[in-house]
Amino acid sequence: MIDFKKKIGIFGFGVEGKSLYQWMKKHGAEHIFVFDEKEQDQDTGSHFSNFSKLTECDIIFRSPGIRPEKIQNLINAQCKNSSFPKAPEITSSTEYFFKNSPTRNIIGVTGTKGKGTTATLIFEILKTAQKHVFLGGNIGTPIFDFFDEITAESWVVLELSSFQLFDTDFSPPYAVLLRTDSEHLDWHTNVEEYRFSKQNLFRFQCSADTLVVFGESDICFEMAKVSSAKKIWICPNISAGNSSEMTIKKGKVMLDTHEIFPISSIRLRGKFHYENVLSAVAIAKTIGISNTHIQSTIENFYGLPMRCEMEAEKNGIQFFNDSFSTIPETTIASLSIFGTPVYLIVGGSEKYSDFTTLAYECARHPYLKKILLIGETAPRILEALQHQKSQIPTVLFPSPGFPKGQGGEQVLLEVFKIIKKEALSGENVLFSPACASFDLFENYKKRGKIFNEYVRLFPSL
Repeated sequence: MIDFKKKIGIFGFGVEGKSLYQWMKKHGAEHIFVFDEKEQDQDTGSHFSNFSKLTECDIIFRSPGIRPEKIQNLINAQCKNSSFPKAPEITSSTEYFFKNSPTRNIIGVTGTKGKGTTATLIFEILKTAQKHVFLGGNIGTPIFDFFDEITAESWVVLELSSFQLFDTDFSPPYAVLLRTDSEHLDWHTNVEEYRFSKQNLFRFQCSADTLVVFGESDICFEMAKVSSAKKIWICPNISAGNSSEMTIKKGKVMLDTHEIFPISSIRLRGKFHYENVLSAVAIAKTIGISNTHIQSTIENFYGLPMRCEMEAEKNGIQFFNDSFSTIPETTIASLSIFGTPVYLIVGGSEKYSDFTTLAYECARHPYLKKILLIGETAPRILEALQHQKSQIPTVLFPSPGFPKGQGGEQVLLEVFKIIKKEALSGENVLFSPACASFDLFENYKKRGKIFNEYVRLFPSL
């Protein structure tokens, strides 16, 4: 455990940084330095420490969005002019928790998409089985919000991003690797670094540990090789004949030859969710949860907000909020659900995704009626559609020229005017941006809330 008499730095004062700060103050930390690029905290008005105090710290906790070398470079620049007996240790909340958790019952979930749904489903299954369980990490609840409530018998389920795993050298006993493509290439130097970071979740596992892996991906298969843990392969579509597999056969979810429950129990919309459900079930069976508890949870789990969520039906038009979609792959998956005419609202801030496959799928989708392009990436998506010789009517909405993070309300209002004018009863509207939100909105949640508000007002806009 940390010595609270030491000088502790927190670099980045977002949700995780604030949680850590409050936890340390509660435990009597005497010297806490908070470093942030902003001059002061918007909530409290208190000013942050000068970066020159970095070298006074014994240990520095970096926030997930901060690369370690950024802190190290600031320290090195100061050390050139003065001599310091010892450089500060740089760590993170994730790494500190892995090494100091009161319980070994830790389940980490990572992948490009589906982490939140899978982690939440695992949490709900354990809750149904009356386990003392916590859910946290990237899904929104910082670890240190509940750290003091954890006992040796507790279970902790963590959704973990590549940012949180970037520099950890400790892996939990239970890990889930979902489908992994590429993302956050505006932060990672390349896709190899992104995947290497993900691998830290299970890189340091031992043979007594468990790794659940999406088995229908060559990428995941190669990534899993760094783990010494026992592996359970998730193969909802094609059995690979592995020694331990979760599959779907004759309408039944199976663990090897053992039937768990019928797929008719799954309430999540879209077959792409089978991967998430089977991964959660694999973990549940590994830790001894009964089929009854698992099936009961599955039958009452309808997913998370803004993950292809059916928000409302107005004038016979169904509106789907998929604002959480920040990569093309998730938009492709959401589009695959529709067997009736659908309007697609897509586009957002730039993080250098490849839109080739998305454009290909859009151009050949039999029910895609119109594409409404918004945001910074709209011209690139349009170019990809043109390259695929798409015949789908497409409208590009120019950004209104507001400062970064603003203007989304105005753009979406213009989009809804077209929907009001053209969409018919029996048709659908899918808001699935395939991109981050920061060009026009504060975040994906704000983006989704604005969409929901316009749905609420529809058609009186």
